[in-house]
Amino acid sequence: MKGAFFHILCAAACVAAIPAEALLPMGCGQGAVLCDKDTDKTDAKNPEKTTGKKPKKREPERQYISIDKLHAHLPGSHMQDEGCLVFSAEGCNVWVLADEEQQVRFVYIRGNAEEKNRNRRRDAVDKVKSSLRLALDKPERAHELRAEDDTAVLLFYDTLDEYDEDHFYGVSRCDAIRTLLCLYSGNEIRPVLGKGFALDFLAEIDSVLVRISLDMSAPSVDYAEIRAVKVLEKKMDVNPEILVRSLCVSVNAKPERKYRTFGRGAGNMRTLATDGVYYLARNAKFYALGTPEQMRAAVERGASYKQPGFAEADFSSYAVELPLTCKGRDLIVSEDEDAPAEETGDFPAFKPDAAPAEPEQPEEPEAPAAAAQPQPEPTTPPVQQEAELVPLSPAEALEAYKKILREM
Repeated sequence: MKGAFFHILCAAACVAAIPAEALLPMGCGQGAVLCDKDTDKTDAKNPEKTTGKKPKKREPERQYISIDKLHAHLPGSHMQDEGCLVFSAEGCNVWVLADEEQQVRFVYIRGNAEEKNRNRRRDAVDKVKSSLRLALDKPERAHELRAEDDTAVLLFYDTLDEYDEDHFYGVSRCDAIRTLLCLYSGNEIRPVLGKGFALDFLAEIDSVLVRISLDMSAPSVDYAEIRAVKVLEKKMDVNPEILVRSLCVSVNAKPERKYRTFGRGAGNMRTLATDGVYYLARNAKFYALGTPEQMRAAVERGASYKQPGFAEADFSSYAVELPLTCKGRDLIVSEDEDAPAEETGDFPAFKPDAAPAEPEQPEEPEAPAAAAQPQPEPTTPPVQQEAELVPLSPAEALEAYKKILREM
């Protein structure tokens, strides 16, 4: 027992003799702060020398297909303007829409509304869609939004998790489509077969099926048509006018006297509200939104619930052969493509494995004899010429004669 107690005392004495710093965890001395597992913080005496978690790698900038390059690779296609390329394939109408930098964001494929056979119409849309998705798969494969009966398809290259605009009129084509998709994402919105130079969508809003058609004839969407198709829940009491007004957030002022109606007779439209630029009007279950010029043009085309007021879209003269021969990787604008090329000169390529051969010196052509300058002909050996003799005086001649005798 005494021996065991003696050993305990010895161990306690040894521990007391060890400095306190040695008992701290490895890497922590006096004034040290224990580090988190995922951080790399320094001690409190050097607050400037602090590093948090490792920074995330910066995502590479997204690349897009150039609409100009796509047009150059699609013989027969037509540029409506710098942001809209149109063509037809397999009887379908196709819109390729680009942003302000001519970068392709949307491709809209619409079946032939005149084709009565639904199977043939659907097969044609599917063939065009498959060909475009395979050809334009770079820099990434496009997302797809299809109509319920597969007669219209929208391809797009951006995710729809955020948006900047709160309305779909008075903005560019791409912004208008993106706003609709972001406001009514998921299964709430899908493309639908339509007519005219427009893109049509069906959206479920507050248990009501609403059809929204956007005019694509100009870079800015200045005309749209809205139709309340049906109430999805029969027991609901819905006022379509209140619902449509909620879609036009900025149109809430009373219209001026001269714009209270558009058109005359039974086909006229009564104006409901305005923001001073765009006017919302209705005729029975049909609603139209646009500038006065666009509204008058739509009335002249007989715009109504069953008749669209858009310009015609006949792309039959812009036919394109399928499958497409172009590839997405050939249509992307690289970062340094627009930069001016450096002048490197016409030098041979450097080969590190072999020493470059010395370039041959070009032979200089002999100058004609007439142009050569006359050279004095050398006398006697081509060494130094003899000095000219100068006559000596009698005294100098005598002295020279004596010198010759001495040297002999």
